[in-house]
Amino acid sequence: GTHDLVLSLVHDTERLLAPFATLLEAVLADAPSTTAVLCLDRALTDLPVEAMSCLKDMAMVTRDYSVGFHLSRLAQADPAKAIDSSKLRYICDPRCEDAEGPSGSV
Repeated sequence: GTHDLVLSLVHDTERLLAPFATLLEAVLADAPSTTAVLCLDRALTDLPVEAMSCLKDMAMVTRDYSVGFHLSRLAQADPAKAIDSSKLRYICDPRCEDAEGPSGSV
């Protein structure tokens, strides 16, 4: 039924994103966190990434459109509820798919 289909989709997502999961586990081992914000590539947005086992210990997993949008939201947040920026970690382009531009920027 539907439950088996969801489990199958989560399993396939785990297999597809295994290299990312390994990288994320290494980052979290170095700097533990309880919150993850996913800024997914358009090709991944339909996948149940939040259900991956590497994120199971997170108190909160959410999505945002891009790192730029996320930083803008952080800047507009109530200072009393601000996130300690020294505790933020970013994994950007873990598969090195973005080509380097002429100025060295991506």
